[in-house]
Amino acid sequence: MIIRIWSIAFILNAVWELLHARLYTVGGLPVELLRLFQSMFFDAWIVLGLYALFAFFFQNKEWYRHAKVKHLILLAFIGGLIAISVETHAVYIAHRWEYHSIMPTVMGIGLSPLLQMMILPPLTMALAAKFKGK
Repeated sequence: MIIRIWSIAFILNAVWELLHARLYTVGGLPVELLRLFQSMFFDAWIVLGLYALFAFFFQNKEWYRHAKVKHLILLAFIGGLIAISVETHAVYIAHRWEYHSIMPTVMGIGLSPLLQMMILPPLTMALAAKFKGK
């Protein structure tokens, strides 16, 4: 189950990262492939951490199989908060990357990473529930 969730999260985040890579720069240059892979792994671990947080809160390792809409909305909200925190630190404090001029922002935070962490964690859980082995 943990491997399934991490794998789905990794695949979804890999696709997202590859599609929005052009919205970032590092030192004014396009983001290199190694940094994309680091982001893919980090994002998958974030999703797995969210799974674990909800499993602890619900005292149920398979909570995602019976998740209600309100749980997925809460997951999206927490994912959004994590995105705001990660992006604020990476862009404005650690200067790990910058937004390209074509990146839409909401109050200084990139819209694409914000949506990524609001959409992909609930989608990961829904897919993990759908593809649950028998």
